[in-house]
Amino acid sequence: MQHISKLFKKYNFRDKPWLIIGKGPTFSDIKKQDISKYHTFALNHVVKEFDEVDIAHLIDFNVFEVCQDDIYNKAKYLCLPINPHFNNKPSHKTLENLIKENKILKKLSKEKRLFWYNHLQGKRLLSLSN
Repeated sequence: MQHISKLFKKYNFRDKPWLIIGKGPTFSDIKKQDISKYHTFALNHVVKEFDEVDIAHLIDFNVFEVCQDDIYNKAKYLCLPINPHFNNKPSHKTLENLIKENKILKKLSKEKRLFWYNHLQGKRLLSLSN
């Protein structure tokens, strides 16, 4: 796993604008658009609705458990907070722990497709060596 800043330094995402896709009120309109004109940033379960997205993002690990096969097969990259939530509540469990417990997350990490960020202001609950 790598810090999210490495994702944007390593890969040039400047050739197209970004489209952030969530399940909000305009979601039904997205299928009418040519999304190939954009880099796609899919929030939560949205990855299940597309053949491919550039980045899948979620905060709650329960979403990952439901969508992990779609994330692995359809998302080029996955971004998670270093301490994902569980059932919509903050947790002290770290991605480092979860990688040891989840084979898909471990594969994403080994393939350098897993990126993290710290969403807990002023706290760093994991010492990172990579």
